[in-house]
Amino acid sequence: MMKKKGPNYQSTHRPHSFSFQDLEKENGTEEEINESQSMENDDTLNNETEIKKENEASTLEKPSLPPHLTKEAKEEKKQKRKSLYKKTNQTIDRTYCGLRNILIGGSLVLGGIFVFGAGAAGGYFAKLVQDLPIPSEQEMDQKMHQINQRSYMYYDNGEKIATLDSDVARTKVDASEIPKTLKEAIVDTEDPYFYQHKGVVPKAILRAFLAQATGFGSPSGGSTLTQQLVKQQFLTTESSLERKAKEVLLAKRMEKYFSKQDILTTYLNVCSFGRNNKGENIAGVREAAKGIFGKSLDELNLAQIAYIAGLPQSPIIYCPYDSTGQLKSKEELKAGLQRKNIVLENMYRHGSISKAQYQEAIAYPIENDFLPHQQKGNQSYNYLYFAIRDEATKCLMPELYEKDGYTKETIEQDQKLYQHYYNLAETKLSTNGYRIYSTIDKEIYQAMQDTVARYGSSLDIKGQPTSEVGNVLMNNQTGEIYGFVGGRDFKTNQVNHAFQTKRSPASTMKPIMVYAPAIDMDIIHSQSMLNNQYVAYKNGKQVTNYGHTTGVGFESATDALKFSHNIPVISLYQDLLKKGGVYSYIADLQLGLSKKQVNYESSPLGTNEVTVAAQTGAFACLANKGVFNAPHLIESIKDSEGNDVYRFEEENKEVFTEATASIMNEMMRHVIRDKDATGYLAAKEMEKVNKKINAGDWVGKTGTSEYNTDFWFIASTPKVTLGSWVGYDNNKKMSDKVRDNNTKYWVQLVQAVYKTKPEVLGLDQKFKLNDEVVKEKVSSQTGTLFGHCYHDGTKYTVGGKKVEAYGNSDLAFKKPTFRFGIGGTEEQYITAWKKR
Repeated sequence: MMKKKGPNYQSTHRPHSFSFQDLEKENGTEEEINESQSMENDDTLNNETEIKKENEASTLEKPSLPPHLTKEAKEEKKQKRKSLYKKTNQTIDRTYCGLRNILIGGSLVLGGIFVFGAGAAGGYFAKLVQDLPIPSEQEMDQKMHQINQRSYMYYDNGEKIATLDSDVARTKVDASEIPKTLKEAIVDTEDPYFYQHKGVVPKAILRAFLAQATGFGSPSGGSTLTQQLVKQQFLTTESSLERKAKEVLLAKRMEKYFSKQDILTTYLNVCSFGRNNKGENIAGVREAAKGIFGKSLDELNLAQIAYIAGLPQSPIIYCPYDSTGQLKSKEELKAGLQRKNIVLENMYRHGSISKAQYQEAIAYPIENDFLPHQQKGNQSYNYLYFAIRDEATKCLMPELYEKDGYTKETIEQDQKLYQHYYNLAETKLSTNGYRIYSTIDKEIYQAMQDTVARYGSSLDIKGQPTSEVGNVLMNNQTGEIYGFVGGRDFKTNQVNHAFQTKRSPASTMKPIMVYAPAIDMDIIHSQSMLNNQYVAYKNGKQVTNYGHTTGVGFESATDALKFSHNIPVISLYQDLLKKGGVYSYIADLQLGLSKKQVNYESSPLGTNEVTVAAQTGAFACLANKGVFNAPHLIESIKDSEGNDVYRFEEENKEVFTEATASIMNEMMRHVIRDKDATGYLAAKEMEKVNKKINAGDWVGKTGTSEYNTDFWFIASTPKVTLGSWVGYDNNKKMSDKVRDNNTKYWVQLVQAVYKTKPEVLGLDQKFKLNDEVVKEKVSSQTGTLFGHCYHDGTKYTVGGKKVEAYGNSDLAFKKPTFRFGIGGTEEQYITAWKKR
């Protein structure tokens, strides 16, 4: 930011203290500024017509000095200008003087509008600006330098992914980056007395006021560069007396607080320069140089500088491209080329360039330098682009709503409020020149896209809709997402099934919602017995296993998990709900479920809905020794100067004890490695595809929702977790074949990552039981310690084989008891003891 100048403005200053006399004192006498400015305005109004005619008479092929720029012609023209000036401004001069000398209270009617005397004029001006908030120096600084800039997103290695969409392409530059010649070109053409006036020129202002009051002439003329900057950064574009009055006041205040260099630099950063060769609206001199000539500012020659400097007056007319980015016709290009010549003439007249430089620039064939049309790239519009933009937007929301006194809970419960702050954050993201650094590994991401393109069709069934997929690969320790698959084809379906779609997690919810909390709360250990017989919900509806079957007797927690039986898990969950505390685990895992949803008895079977990213993150927590870091795509967001606007902070939230997590990983290893388990197909397919990936220590869980509408497979090594979901967007039932093919497709994703960056998978690492895990020999029949117990006068002796069980603490292990398991009726336990 440029150095400010002047003393701090006092907030007690009121608009009514403004007068035309004040302007004279600050800007110089009327003779010194107004006459020269008016003469300059006359020149500017007539220059385009003059030079157009003269250029037609003397072609660019003859770069001699135009006759009207010879010493004699210039002197003659000067005399004519003075005469014309006196005639055309005679009425304004008399009116202006009258306003200064008329008695207070006197009035003059012009076209039905009262124009009061000098004192009343000041009062009228004050009335026009009475509703204008008086900005402090800090407020003016913030708004003046609020320059919309393009933002960019990057892969984890710093390589650019895409430019965020914005209404205007703009990149901010510092004063030192703008060539002196370009500054001179702008000043010589737009505001020759920029360095002499104090923001406004009194007579030009009066002319605008009278034009508005009488209806004669244009009320929009006479604006200095300072006023133009005020219009762009502080006011609307309407043409009214009230807007003009506010413009005057703010321009004076701007000059009071900021240096000329700061004002000029900001103007050159915010001003519109038309369109580039892609048809995008461009603002700021850097984008103008890049979008029209394909050059940096320091590479521009004089002719190119003059062309750019001529654009701000009518950027759409003067720029060389139409709305599609196509080069305009030769006839349409003439306006911009003639405007360029006017700029060069102004520069020569004011001594900024020499005669030789002028002639050379006039003769330069600038038409050859215009960039050819370039198609606006659509490669950024894919799952990756929108996923990063969406998450980055959400990263910026808290600062906005917290500043207004809202909490995250309030925002999430009010959809209108949420959308309001989402929109604000989205605008802030795309217009502030931010650099968004993602966690995405380019090579891994591309390998996953190639895999779904090649093997996605294996998930389709002839005569059925196209199946959709959602996949997420993430780092267990940090939560960083290395890659994902949002769907089969973005062109045909823009819904991101990895981050946006919420579907039934089916049985993948069992380890997260039931088994892990139960072990953590010392309700069970790995070999605790769970009822696998008849059980019903509170409403009387019977619970069945997959295929509407019912089990026999009791089975261990490890077996219940690897077989993915429903009855044992509901028996256990009913017990968990009675004890309470489950919701805290789900909340810590950020699965997006309410307490009411968690309290549904059927929740472990996937009756609620989650995203693939969230569910993958929950499994990653178990693989990371029970410590949770949210799955995320955004590592940091920086402003254009490299300062952090946002940075992901690892929470390292301990959701489960390390002992619990290690027990769960031990149990989920059976899901993949045991030949009779639901996930064994993954091990079998990995061995077939690549023995090296099968050598990894994979633990995980399958999932099949009711009516076969969702198929899942999620598995982890100690380093990463890869989640996979497949289904139809219309929730239609799928074939069992798709379930198996989803597992095979998951294996192909692993293989693709291995071929790309094998070290990412951590195949050389192993899950180990934590030292705090309590190990006990228990009965394979009761899951309790050995011994005997009594019930209704009958002695029962614990039999069965000794099996090693793992618990979070000693409390998980029960002494022999009649009701040795979780769930079940009196009759079921009597039957069970008889079999033992």
